[in-house]
Amino acid sequence: MNAYHQGNQVIIEVTDDGRGIDAQKVKAKAVQQGLLTADEATRLSEAQVFDLVFRPGFSTADQITEVAGRGVGLDVVQSVLQRLKGA
Repeated sequence: MNAYHQGNQVIIEVTDDGRGIDAQKVKAKAVQQGLLTADEATRLSEAQVFDLVFRPGFSTADQITEVAGRGVGLDVVQSVLQRLKGA
């Protein structure tokens, strides 16, 4: 995580040195959860697939624990960023 000022903005960068988001897994979970049909999933752009992780309740976790897999998190982050007029 890195935060700094740039002009009149505060830039917060969050990076992950892992393998990133598995787009195929996101599509499969979205279909499994009834958010999309299999046909709709095949027509999504990569950006549209990645937007799915911001839906309330959406999770690709295979196992639910006390702190992970409940689908509460990124939708809250996106909501706060929007409220602060961030991108």
